[in-house]
Amino acid sequence: MDHTNSIAVIGMSCRVPGAESLERFWHNLCCGISARTEFSECDLVAAGVPRELFRSPQYVRAGYVLENPDHFDAGFFALSPREAEVMDPQHRLFLESAWHSLEDAGYAGQTSKIVTGIFAGCGISNYSALFSDTSNLRQASTDNLRILLANEKDYLPSRVAYKLDLRGPVVGIQTACSTSLVAVCQACDALLSNQCDIALAGAVTLKIPQRTGYLYEPGGVQSADCRCRAFDAGADGAAFGSGLGIVVLKRLDDALRDNDQIRAVIRGWAVNNDGARSPSFSAPSLDGQAEVIAAAMAVSDIDPCMIGYVEAHGTGTPLGDVIEMAAVNQAFELTPGYQPRSIGSVKSSIGHLETASGVAGLIKTILCVQHRTLVPSLNFAIPNPEINFKSAGFHVQTRCEPWLAPGPARAGVNSFGMGGTNAHVVIEQAPAHTKPKRSGFVSVPITVSAASEASLVALTEALADRIRDAPDAFLDLAYTMSVRQPHFRHRIAVTADRGEKAEQRLRAAVRSRPSGVVPNRRNKVAFLFTGQGCQYLKMAAECYNRFPRFRRTLDRCNAMFSRLGARDLISLIYEEDNAGVLKRTLNAQPALFAVEYAMADLLHSWAVRPGIVVGHSLGEYVAATVAGIMSLEDAAHLVYTRATLMDALGGHGRMVSVCVGESDLAPYLATAQGAVSLAAVNAPSVCALAGESSALAAICARLRRANIDMRELEVSAPFHSSAMEPMIAEFEKVAARFTYGKPEIPIISNISGRLDAGEMSGANYWCRHILSTVRFADGVRTAYDEGARIFIEIGPRPVLTALVRRTLDDKGVNCYQSLSPNTPDSLQLATTLGSLYTDGIDIDWRHYYEGESLERVRVPLYPFEKKRFWHKKRAEAQDVVSPLEQITLTSAQASAIPRSMPEVDPIESLLRQGEQERLLEYIRRIREK
Repeated sequence: MDHTNSIAVIGMSCRVPGAESLERFWHNLCCGISARTEFSECDLVAAGVPRELFRSPQYVRAGYVLENPDHFDAGFFALSPREAEVMDPQHRLFLESAWHSLEDAGYAGQTSKIVTGIFAGCGISNYSALFSDTSNLRQASTDNLRILLANEKDYLPSRVAYKLDLRGPVVGIQTACSTSLVAVCQACDALLSNQCDIALAGAVTLKIPQRTGYLYEPGGVQSADCRCRAFDAGADGAAFGSGLGIVVLKRLDDALRDNDQIRAVIRGWAVNNDGARSPSFSAPSLDGQAEVIAAAMAVSDIDPCMIGYVEAHGTGTPLGDVIEMAAVNQAFELTPGYQPRSIGSVKSSIGHLETASGVAGLIKTILCVQHRTLVPSLNFAIPNPEINFKSAGFHVQTRCEPWLAPGPARAGVNSFGMGGTNAHVVIEQAPAHTKPKRSGFVSVPITVSAASEASLVALTEALADRIRDAPDAFLDLAYTMSVRQPHFRHRIAVTADRGEKAEQRLRAAVRSRPSGVVPNRRNKVAFLFTGQGCQYLKMAAECYNRFPRFRRTLDRCNAMFSRLGARDLISLIYEEDNAGVLKRTLNAQPALFAVEYAMADLLHSWAVRPGIVVGHSLGEYVAATVAGIMSLEDAAHLVYTRATLMDALGGHGRMVSVCVGESDLAPYLATAQGAVSLAAVNAPSVCALAGESSALAAICARLRRANIDMRELEVSAPFHSSAMEPMIAEFEKVAARFTYGKPEIPIISNISGRLDAGEMSGANYWCRHILSTVRFADGVRTAYDEGARIFIEIGPRPVLTALVRRTLDDKGVNCYQSLSPNTPDSLQLATTLGSLYTDGIDIDWRHYYEGESLERVRVPLYPFEKKRFWHKKRAEAQDVVSPLEQITLTSAQASAIPRSMPEVDPIESLLRQGEQERLLEYIRRIREK
């Protein structure tokens, strides 16, 4: 199949009568459920309809309504209550659905990175009439522009672009009833001409007030009982309603490349106008409709005989149905090999949504194609005798049944606008999707975020339900929840290795509410790099096998050390069976440096980046490299030189860790007369001693008698003591050959325990570093004073984070580790990333999942936390504008109003409310009667 001129539908959203979601819409279509609503007298009175009017025998008390159109999540879109109140509900509804459509496509919050356009239209705005209050002319003058911008249909697509950061073409479309399908056609054109990479297309119509009927006029546009009987012998008019729909489009080749979830493919589209061929401005033209269908079919390069279904404009008007079916027959004339095909109209289920009617029919058809199921067109009993259905082999679809046509399901969608603008779109079933090979992840983080606590709880429960229903898809769900954007301030993250556990932990998280709330000011992250002694065989083995970035960086380090003469680190760490080989300083220091640098680089690729770095002994070399003081190659050379010289001094001393403070150790060290040194001050009551074996043993004996705890450190030499003096001259020769830069990331010196002031950018510092006390505790305090509240240990064992907690006690810091010998690497990293996520770190999840065979799937849509926003002057009514804002009386309708209808007092009352022009016209007509 040639994909060059095809467009993928990768996302959709809709709100139509009887359905707040795509899932409910599809359920209603399959079950043949009509969304027609009967209005009670209470409904009509609340809407302001005069009793004398709705008690007329010709008054139709029914319609197709949207539930709660006045409810909106203003906070989500950073709108004040006053801004939300003034804004036309059509704009509000469209904003929320635009977000949901991008979520359905998997691109919510990413539109600034991808050129995204929007093509949209809007129904007539009656809402702004509520604000015509002349009691305060100065205030009214000030508010005029604000009210205009919040209500005028021209600003609908621009408002969406502003709030969702869409930077492609933003075009308002207004072609009456064909508006939304014309918007789809324009979006397809923009995609093929590379004006954008993703496009939203759709429209919205909201009648205000909704719960009012109408006076039936024989021969008029509206039906006698508010039912659309498309193509039926009893068709007597349209039935109008409120609703909206949006589709998200992308070039098919791009969608396949990006592994998007494709709902259907648009193969052809066309727009034209009847011109002067129509008998009147409002009448349809057979030739115009037939030509637009033929043009779209020609673009699609699909044989008309392969079309199995046509979603008709199908308004249920006697003239319109006859002309439309004649045009369809002309475009789809019988050819050899044709398949039986059906026709239907979504208007029979949800009413005529005017500007949004075309996209409603398109969404219905996409769902039919996607599920290979044909759904019933309602209210059809006897074919209209004026229609020749057999001419092109059509029949009206009246039941739900499988779509049995061979090959991909294909359909056409009609939409015609009063004024003659016609549109047709050709839809095809999406190409077969090959499931990727399953991921090798052991455990993954499952992340949930929302703009409010209530929405977070609702979204977490919805995700748990989705995992319960599809436990085998939990990895794909976790992947999709992570890679979609944006991530809001209220967050939950759990880690699991299977669906059942993921569901349980999400529900437990909701119960205990351990969610993080991202602070307004992001906390600084400190990276802590561990020193020698924490290495072990197969450290970070799963990282090496699972994360391509880690493997590439470790291989690069290995190549550098190999050129210097070091043993192959990969075989040393992951293949050797003798742990003693790795303990040797000559091997341990290069191995630790390489693993820690690779881990820091991996975290950096995931957008976990330090605001300050602290190293411990050997770890300071990694810290200096990450900070930019030395290049990776120079650092590797220094580390290997250091390891070689220290290894040669092995066997001449020991090191111990003692649980006592620096000042308390002074008397013990004084007796050693320089044979024992204070190697490190790791915490207020944790120090390390290093020196000659017998002298150190004597000090340890005295410390035991004082009941001071201690432990032997697994090192081969007394580091950071005078015993290292013999290597300094040789080390200095090598260190002096390199160029040192200024730190790009703040770094804390081991020697001073303070921020580096430039001393680390010289060979002399690294010579002194070998002999000097590691003042780690001071460094931790400095990091805290500099704003660090998150400490991440970059090393094979959790050693330094324990010292941070002892140093800072209960100062509200969070400490995390990258690796642990007792926990699988993927589980440890997933747990840490989940915790960092709730701390407010925005992880780059795409790089986290690099190289994994996971796919983006549909996840629960954001549960907006809605509140009611309506003009306060009329807040006591459900969705009232005025009794007359939707009722324009013809002479025939006026004759149906009883003469007993009260005239002066109610009219004068309404005049005082500011409805002068409409009510004056109403009075004139009443007086004439």
